[in-house]
Amino acid sequence: MPSPVAHFSMGACLWFFLKDRMGPAWQRTRLMRWTLFGLFLLFSILPDFDAVLGLIARDMHRFHNQQSHSIFFGLLASAVLAIGLHPFFPFVSRKKWFAVICLSYQLHLLMDLFTRGRGLRLFWPFTSERIPAPLEFFTGLRWSHGLWSDAHWLTLANELLFSAGLFFICLLASRLRSR
Repeated sequence: MPSPVAHFSMGACLWFFLKDRMGPAWQRTRLMRWTLFGLFLLFSILPDFDAVLGLIARDMHRFHNQQSHSIFFGLLASAVLAIGLHPFFPFVSRKKWFAVICLSYQLHLLMDLFTRGRGLRLFWPFTSERIPAPLEFFTGLRWSHGLWSDAHWLTLANELLFSAGLFFICLLASRLRSR
């Protein structure tokens, strides 16, 4: 699976393209702008919250990249979070929250799908079959190598290149917008 570097980069890119569509209330104060940015980063890493259980139990294989990495779970989590966030940010509709969270979640799964590894249980609970990567775009983290493995430097280099590409796309879009 890609590290948080790649997933956070995608969250930042989504924020860049969608922040103006979230309503003018987000632009009122610097705190509101940073809050929205933080929420987009959180949404981009949401499926990997199962890794916390893996770290606590010291068994990443058992907990990470299981049911939370399925389309169904992403839809369910998006609906629950959209309903839960609406009272705190009533100026954003539940539909809009759902769309943003769901897009972030599904892009996370897509990135994980294109990573070398054991595949994803995309269609859980209908099947527990893992769908392998059709192409390997990301080298991914290897939890079996340990958290601080030298092997992760290749992953970091791969993801910094990906992040630079996303940054370039955002920069290009910004310049095209200003014209």
